Amino acid sequence: MLNQVVSSLQKLCCDNSNSLADQLFMLIILGDDRNIYRTYVNSMVGFIE
Repeated sequence: MLNQVVSSLQKLCCDNSNSLADQLFMLIILGDDRNIYRTYVNSMVGFIE
């Protein structure tokens, strides 16, 4: 699962996005390991931030 706004720049971009495509583009360009807050492995939680 992803957290879209972990930095002030990501928050600014997310607030100004008009579509899902804009938000996905922002995550592709600005996203890093801080955006991942939960990982599932075999339907069980493997990691929680």
